[in-house]
Amino acid sequence: MALKIKLKKFTAASGSPSTSDLENGEIGINPIQKKIFVNNSGTIVALGSADFSAVDQDILPDTTNTRDLGSATKRWKDIYLSSNSIDLAGATISSDGTGAIAIAATGATLPEGSKAGTNKIAVSVTGSGGAEQNAIVVPFFSNAGGLQQLTQILTLTQRLMKSLYIQVQKHLHYLRELI
Repeated sequence: MALKIKLKKFTAASGSPSTSDLENGEIGINPIQKKIFVNNSGTIVALGSADFSAVDQDILPDTTNTRDLGSATKRWKDIYLSSNSIDLAGATISSDGTGAIAIAATGATLPEGSKAGTNKIAVSVTGSGGAEQNAIVVPFFSNAGGLQQLTQILTLTQRLMKSLYIQVQKHLHYLRELI
């Protein structure tokens, strides 16, 4: 004759059975909550369900590089992390908590046409001989630097022009002496 195991049935919409409902080692089932309960030495423990509302330990896959968090069609809405880093196979992205992010010292490769606001930050231009060259688009002055930054740029330009003027005058003087 086959052994028949009969589970104690509970039908409450929430909560768990009490220790007076289940004897030590006894198992109960709640088909409404889709949970199995056991009395483990005076403590009622839910089996076969997971409560991720307050995780108090690391969540690790059973084997490395085998499990996903979400999928192409079922994505997580938001991720809230501390200022520690995200490690993508050794490349790290981190923040100091101010909203600024840092990418590992080896940098990041951005696809051509990437933008910061309306400014392109990753572009390729063709130089002499048809070779691709990196180009950096630099605004004339920014809201952050304001007129002070503009003044610095104009001062630098004035110094460069003065230096160029002096060099041209020296060369003209030299050419006049040759003639």
